[in-house]
Amino acid sequence: MRPRYEEITALTDALCREKLNDEYAQVCREMTATLARKRPSPLVSGHAKSWACAIAYTVGSVNFLFDKSQTPYLRADELCAWFGLSKSTGGNKSGQVKQILKVGLMDSQWTLPSRMDSNPLAWMVSVNGLIVDARRLPRSLQEEAYRKGLIPYLPGQGESSPPRQGETTLPFQVGDSVVVKRGVQDPDFGDDMSGWQGRVTEIDTRPPDPPLVTILWDSVTLWNISHATLARAEKEGLDWSTMGLYASEVELAASRDTLADVEATLNEIASHVAWMHLNEEG
Repeated sequence: MRPRYEEITALTDALCREKLNDEYAQVCREMTATLARKRPSPLVSGHAKSWACAIAYTVGSVNFLFDKSQTPYLRADELCAWFGLSKSTGGNKSGQVKQILKVGLMDSQWTLPSRMDSNPLAWMVSVNGLIVDARRLPRSLQEEAYRKGLIPYLPGQGESSPPRQGETTLPFQVGDSVVVKRGVQDPDFGDDMSGWQGRVTEIDTRPPDPPLVTILWDSVTLWNISHATLARAEKEGLDWSTMGLYASEVELAASRDTLADVEATLNEIASHVAWMHLNEEG
């Protein structure tokens, strides 16, 4: 997907240089990378300029780009026209991006760094069942919330905060066993993956993406994948034996089996699900 990623980001970079700023360019790159990691990636089909317009439109809507009281400011129709598209086409394509990535209003994941302080949703955390602003918590709780990735940075330090656990200095390497942290969802289906375990087969630390790891599930996890999930993966042409996740979403764990166990399990499960993509005939 890297050639496709570079084709799209070349367009969003050009728009941001001419009309916006470097912050917008970076967030557009991150959104493009996230779409490129989907399996299968929606970026495979369609024109690059349509995706570039939709990504810039989506990032702009999260950050109130179309509000004339904001800086920078750009009308939605002007943004779409820059890519040679109509406002309705750009807006509809942006709606598709929002649906795929579940982007909401003032979504903290896609908020510009300079706007993070003014985004109240970025700082809301639950403490003993109560929703509070993390900036009003004791420092020890702020540090714990930051370590868990619940807030963007430590109040008072901004982006100079120390890196979150697992984001730059990884505590594991290829071949190590890792377990998925609590609350992490399947990027394809949205299912809870807390406690899934496997071995790291690849680590990608190339910028501008956060570190990514490819995980081969161990035999215990494979046996516990539901029949419905296996069927859905087969019908949609997805690989149910591996998963790509952010390095910050997993942590080091003790191995529960051997690679021979994994191979035997894969062969056994595959013999039962290999024809599911043919529905009832399969």
